[in-house]
Amino acid sequence: MTIARRQKICLESTPYYLCTNHCVRRTYLSGDDPLTKKNFDHRRNWIKELLWKLEQAFCISVITYTIGRDHYHVVVKIDTDQATKLSDLEVIDRWGQIYSIPSAATYYKAGYNLTEAQSQKLMTDITHWRLQLTSLSRFIGHLNEKLARQANKEDKRTGRFWKSRFECEAVDDLSGLLGGRNDLETNLSRV
Repeated sequence: MTIARRQKICLESTPYYLCTNHCVRRTYLSGDDPLTKKNFDHRRNWIKELLWKLEQAFCISVITYTIGRDHYHVVVKIDTDQATKLSDLEVIDRWGQIYSIPSAATYYKAGYNLTEAQSQKLMTDITHWRLQLTSLSRFIGHLNEKLARQANKEDKRTGRFWKSRFECEAVDDLSGLLGGRNDLETNLSRV
């Protein structure tokens, strides 16, 4: 029986998590397609650039990642302390790097006075955004959506790109995981 992700993520136990996702319908993230002879290594750069962009916006650090032919693994650290220390303006800036922000947030950043109702709504939004900046589901979901859209556009296809929701597991022994990273990369290169 599957366990809800919110029950798997316990930041009191560990801030480190390993996330994995697999492509569907004989789609590739890297390497050569033996049938079409097409090379997909450029998609590695897509993933690298997206991870960097998301890391700048979210309060989630990418510790390491590995890209296989039809799947990826990424180890992240969720930093709730960083999110707590962000000013309201920093939260707006980070959220605005990924998502559109309401006009009240733009006015607030520019130093304009807001009405009481606008101010209350904006503070509610900022509280929500601060929480979402530590959301692993939002982080990986955004990564997956962007990759799927780019790949589907390139492949001239529509529909599902990923097999299902991403898999997530807590990493209790980060040094052991990173020590075994070379083995992981070696095994992935054979896939």
